[in-house]
Amino acid sequence: MARRTRLVVPEHRPLPESIPRCRFAHIQHWSGLGGPTRTLVRGYRPTRDGLVVIASELSDHRPGSVENFAALAEAFRVDWGGRLLVAPDAITWFAHHGDHTQPNLFTRIGLRWDGARYVDGTANHRLSAAEADTFLRDLVLDPVPEVLAQLRVA
Repeated sequence: MARRTRLVVPEHRPLPESIPRCRFAHIQHWSGLGGPTRTLVRGYRPTRDGLVVIASELSDHRPGSVENFAALAEAFRVDWGGRLLVAPDAITWFAHHGDHTQPNLFTRIGLRWDGARYVDGTANHRLSAAEADTFLRDLVLDPVPEVLAQLRVA
């Protein structure tokens, strides 16, 4: 049975063309280390050929869900790959965790594309406060509760 997904493109205040807008927000269902789980994924296109995907843990996530990030990325690729018009190795992955009312804790996930699937690759990198501030200056990232409310309405 095909799973229905909802594409939400939040309306934002006018921004300079250089600042990427959220292209999609979606609840990704997948199997983490603790069993079936779900994660909010949001995509931004900073360049024509690149994509930044931010995966936010939800408050009801199962323990161990983000430790198997390659499984999340692979489930996302299977569900979205043909619609993104970007190569799997052109996606930069970030985990967003912490207080969901203030999006300031991020880890760049070191995934590798082996030509057929995502596998754990290079070490992950937790962004410092300054790096997170710079990262957020270049994106419009609404708080998780607001995005979840938009998904429920859509």
